[in-house]
Amino acid sequence: MKGISVICVEIMGSGNIGSVARAMKNMGVSDLILVNPQTEINEDTRKMAVGAYDIVEKARIVDGLEAIQNEFDILIGTSARSGKLRQNILTPRELALKFEEDWKDRRIGLLFGREDSGLSRENLFICDFIVKIPTVKDFKSLNISQAVLIVLYELFLVESGIKKFSSGIKSKPSTSWERELLFSHIEDVLLNVGFLHESNPKRIMFTIRQIFSRCSLSRRDVQILHGVFSQFKVLIEKSDVDLKK
Repeated sequence: MKGISVICVEIMGSGNIGSVARAMKNMGVSDLILVNPQTEINEDTRKMAVGAYDIVEKARIVDGLEAIQNEFDILIGTSARSGKLRQNILTPRELALKFEEDWKDRRIGLLFGREDSGLSRENLFICDFIVKIPTVKDFKSLNISQAVLIVLYELFLVESGIKKFSSGIKSKPSTSWERELLFSHIEDVLLNVGFLHESNPKRIMFTIRQIFSRCSLSRRDVQILHGVFSQFKVLIEKSDVDLKK
């Protein structure tokens, strides 16, 4: 995500600088800007960075936002307060969707405020949008690195095209005909054990079909289920017990 910069305004904790850098590296963002930091970069910073100290080493330190404001097409502030703000307020996911649809080629600055009070009204006034991270009402405070990670995570999902994780087992989707053969097999076995009523087996079979339809069965799934019900049928045939009683 080369077009995205994380801008920490008046960050107070030296360790938090390292934690922010680590969150950034997790999500593939490397440009860190520190605006009027209220602490120094020290050993605590290095300890908390854990493998992401290169981002700290390359971080720019500026006195005020006006020094970098003209570098960005869009400035996005983060705030837990939204009552009197007039800007468009987005959740991190809504921000990610706008990024995916309209902003991929834009230079975006993400502003995060100081740990004790967040961004000032003056900082928020120059932002085009505000991101508010939903939390429970009784405890809205997030560590700055947590906020950075949540916002960048949503952006990373759309940028990388990740929709869901693969199980590692690749199988083609089953066809309607393959599923129909499976349902016939299941119906035959369930009739043999007396689970379905012979006079109207379709009534319960409709529900069973619905259950399996919600699973989006693959061809491999269908093959395994055929094997399961075939084994049931073998055991039924070997048994001397009348299962229909």
